[in-house]
Amino acid sequence: MASPVNDAPMGAIIDDEIQIEKNAGLVMATNNSSIVSKRSVEKLYLPEPHFFRYFVKKPVRRAPTINRGYWLRMRAVDDPVPFQWLARDPSMCANTKFVDVDYELLMETKRKIIRDTPKMFNLLHPYNADATGIDKSVLIDSEEYAAIGCDLRNIPRLERLLREVVDVENCLILCVAEVSITYMQTEAADNLIGWSSTLSPDVTFCLLEQCSPDQMDNPFTMTMMKHFAKLGTPLRSVMEYPGQHAQNQRFRAAGFTNIDYQNLWELWADARFLSPSQRVALDHVEPFDEWEEFALFASHYCLVVAHNRDAPILTERPRSRRDSTASVSSDISARTSSPHKPGNEWFGFRYSKEPGDLCQRHHGSAYTIPDQEAVGVHGGVGTRSRLSTTAVTRPRNLTDAPPVVPPPEIGARCCHTITPLDSGQNLLVGGRASPTQVFKDCWLQTGHSWRRVHDLPQPRYRHRMSGVVLPDGTSGAICFGGKTDHCTVATEILLWEPNSGWRVLRTSGPDPVPRFAPIFMKLGFNHGLLFGGMRQDGIVCQGLWRWRLHVRNGVIVNLTFRPTSAVDASTGTWPWFARFGASYSMQRDEVLVIGGVAKAGCIPKPYEILSLVGCFSNYKDHERELPLRVASVTPARSPDCPRPLLVGHSTHRTKSGLSITLGGGCTCFSFGNYFNTGIWILYDREAGLTNDWIIVPTVPALVLPEKDSKPAELTNGHCRSRLVERANIESAEDFDSKVVRWMEPRLLDGLDFGSCISRWSLPYLKDKISAVRNVVVHDSPARTMNFQRKDFTYRNLPFHHFLNKLNDKSSHLYLRSLAAESPSSYPADLSKDWPEIASDFHIPPQLRDIAANMHSSPLRISNDISMWLHYDVMANVLFQVAGVKRLVLFPATDLPKLGFPPGSTTSELDLFSQGATPGGQSRLEAPLGTAPIVAILRPGDALYIPPLWAHTGVSLPNEEGSKHEHSDSHSVWAQPGASLPLNNGDDHQHSKTRSASHSDSSHKGAVSSDSHGSTNTSYAQATQIQGAGEVENPYLNIAVNVFFRNLPESSYAAGRDVYGNRDLACYEDGRKMVERLVSKFKDSKQQAEVSKGSSVLLDWIPKDVRKAYLLRLARELEQEAEKL
Repeated sequence: MASPVNDAPMGAIIDDEIQIEKNAGLVMATNNSSIVSKRSVEKLYLPEPHFFRYFVKKPVRRAPTINRGYWLRMRAVDDPVPFQWLARDPSMCANTKFVDVDYELLMETKRKIIRDTPKMFNLLHPYNADATGIDKSVLIDSEEYAAIGCDLRNIPRLERLLREVVDVENCLILCVAEVSITYMQTEAADNLIGWSSTLSPDVTFCLLEQCSPDQMDNPFTMTMMKHFAKLGTPLRSVMEYPGQHAQNQRFRAAGFTNIDYQNLWELWADARFLSPSQRVALDHVEPFDEWEEFALFASHYCLVVAHNRDAPILTERPRSRRDSTASVSSDISARTSSPHKPGNEWFGFRYSKEPGDLCQRHHGSAYTIPDQEAVGVHGGVGTRSRLSTTAVTRPRNLTDAPPVVPPPEIGARCCHTITPLDSGQNLLVGGRASPTQVFKDCWLQTGHSWRRVHDLPQPRYRHRMSGVVLPDGTSGAICFGGKTDHCTVATEILLWEPNSGWRVLRTSGPDPVPRFAPIFMKLGFNHGLLFGGMRQDGIVCQGLWRWRLHVRNGVIVNLTFRPTSAVDASTGTWPWFARFGASYSMQRDEVLVIGGVAKAGCIPKPYEILSLVGCFSNYKDHERELPLRVASVTPARSPDCPRPLLVGHSTHRTKSGLSITLGGGCTCFSFGNYFNTGIWILYDREAGLTNDWIIVPTVPALVLPEKDSKPAELTNGHCRSRLVERANIESAEDFDSKVVRWMEPRLLDGLDFGSCISRWSLPYLKDKISAVRNVVVHDSPARTMNFQRKDFTYRNLPFHHFLNKLNDKSSHLYLRSLAAESPSSYPADLSKDWPEIASDFHIPPQLRDIAANMHSSPLRISNDISMWLHYDVMANVLFQVAGVKRLVLFPATDLPKLGFPPGSTTSELDLFSQGATPGGQSRLEAPLGTAPIVAILRPGDALYIPPLWAHTGVSLPNEEGSKHEHSDSHSVWAQPGASLPLNNGDDHQHSKTRSASHSDSSHKGAVSSDSHGSTNTSYAQATQIQGAGEVENPYLNIAVNVFFRNLPESSYAAGRDVYGNRDLACYEDGRKMVERLVSKFKDSKQQAEVSKGSSVLLDWIPKDVRKAYLLRLARELEQEAEKL
């Protein structure tokens, strides 16, 4: 039966519009934000052609969590941008028409963009928007695509406009509603779904929108709901249709007979949707470690696919026995309900609110404070940054001394472990800053002091540790799982022994899947349980394993794993048993598994805490296991006890048998941050809880020197550091994304900066530069120069005389060129100061942005010197032209440990040992707790140095550089020009290619070009080409240093700065404030207003009081700095 609107005569004006909703503009604004996020995903993750780019004026790179969340959203509905389908696979689009419907104002903007973009407009044939008889609300009508402006609440108008562009009765129809109808009044949205099912005998409706996988007091759910309510676009459907059962009923009532429902986290794990290799490939696009946030986000979005025919449109989901919720005797018991009975609950929750932000952290590590009834949580991610601080809680009534906590020298980190050992010590292992900056350092607490002990063989984070007793009675620890970088899950199990350090632990029997963030716990003497964790491809691992450390004849033989099927769980609890990122505790002879995320995603409130009860004895292989029973735990709590967000939290058992949960929270996608604020005490209700727990003041521990080693040194004088990474730069965008944004030094591959590499020998310079040109040089009696000591003299020499002296191998000279005219007023500029040779050097086109923001470009020429340690306030690139140089660089966070006097950019320290003879090794003596990075520069290399990275350098003879190129790769001194690969194995191959090029061409006198296109000519080659038989000093170094501004202009200090080394304006202003502040305390003779004749009131502030207050202020500044 035809709709009445179709009886209107052709061309008649039909007034069937309705009044627009009050919040329509706010709803349209959500579309704008969504498009920006989709453009961010498109640019990073998707192949060309790209079409979202045309709808976004100012692209923004979103955070990794948002990018991955939107990637999953777009993948779930194969984002309905018809132009991608039309451009990518036009044959598949034959006999298909895409119809886009939204508010008319929004669609008019979209039409203009399509019209003005040939790459989209030319895909449409023919374009009939202005054809006679077409309603003005049909903004575009072509064979492939139509754009309709219509309020979706106005179903009669929508049907009329739709029938003008499509013969709906004779079509197979797919309706896609991606986060759109949830903003409508629920009744209107239901009417729309019901109407769609009547359009054709074959209609499929695909709905992607928010859902609620848990109760509304779930902190993530609350944050999401509040976010949209604050925007003026409340999620109306979530309240009415929160989950699968409600949505099934909704679509059945609307006329759909076949309905498939999944949340996006279930879809992520669905083999029909994504293969393991596809999931793994995402980790290589950008660093990512926000797995809990991603799982919670994906759990709060559902995909409903409904069909109005009986035949299923999707293939049935494959289910393994362990994934099934049906009763399977080998996995779970036959019980069908949760054993939880609220009236018989043994546990209670007590909450202590802490108003400060010390508890506001997630992914820290909890541990027991030695000799106290106290628990601390160290590190983690705070409200502003990663933390190095520790929050300690203990009963309010205790008056013990302030707890001693890890010292700040350990550094800020998250995703690390602090493990109690049977000896009463605590062992801190690994962790990370960012997912690309992973730590391998380990620290041991003994009493009130911490000492750095053996480093891990490779960095790890999100690993798990368990203390064990070694055959000699000492305490050791097993390290299981974790990640070694953002792309790699660790496969080796490690054993730490206090006397010998780490070694790989052999395993026997079937091995569990490599995983990170599982529960790996000890139940008794050297045996325990393993379950949960996440696989390499981002799926939560199922199953339960028992592990046992085997010792035979006083020797550790191996670690044995045995899968167990003796688990008695209800069909309610079993899907939530295996978890990722959960914590655990032992209480009442039960293992309490607390929080985390499961394979099904967000864990519902009744199953957030599970109890594992049974016999935890160490079973031998031939013995029959007694079952372990899994039950849900819902602790009794008072009305004023809030529900915590149990991800990223830390739980630890106290000496009195309580379980303390501290920290926890996450970034709730784009909805805002949520941090737990306070302390949750899980206690035995029968025993009761007499005292509240509070956060107490702490004191930092002493740091003892490392045993049997000097600070930051290995044997043979080699520095314990890492090599600078390489980045292949093919474009200005590469330089920005791969280098500048990482805020770390990088060796830049793929650059050609001119013929200077092959030309600039001493004879060439002497021939080009006038003999009457004078230069100011640093002349030192020894190779080590220290700017603070001024152990050199400034000499004004004719340039040719300076070049002649460079051939004297006993000389130690250094030229840092100044401006040729008015050097005290203008910075150095190679093009203006050295016009005779300036054309030999150019800034590569890939670095055009530094040319646009250049401050100076001094020429550097030296002979056998060790440069003083200093930092530059401006970013710079050092282009190595001749010679070999070793540079050691320290991050800005190391500045307090490097001997920089207040207000100075040069250090008092000499980091290279004195007395090294030419040709001998210089020994690096870096301060304890620093993190040096080493770069070896050869001709043709370019090194990016970020602002405030302190650095020093020493000349190497060319033949030593060649010799080191094939030396032991484990020594950071032993690989001139080599480095760690930045992205993939190609960089390692490049290193080999480049070495071969040098070796081959050194006999031919040719300029070699590496596989990335950078010109690399060795010092020996340059000498052979231009030397005319004259042998130059092998310690000669020539470089061009280009300084540029990469911070906002207002950040730099005002006024003249010819060297580019004035500190930032905020620091200079801060020093003046400090000076004024200190002067208030120094005025000790300040008269007090006292009564005449008084004998008890002093007329000045005592020195110890002034000092105490200044130190307190200094500590407050440190705490503020740690929050950044």
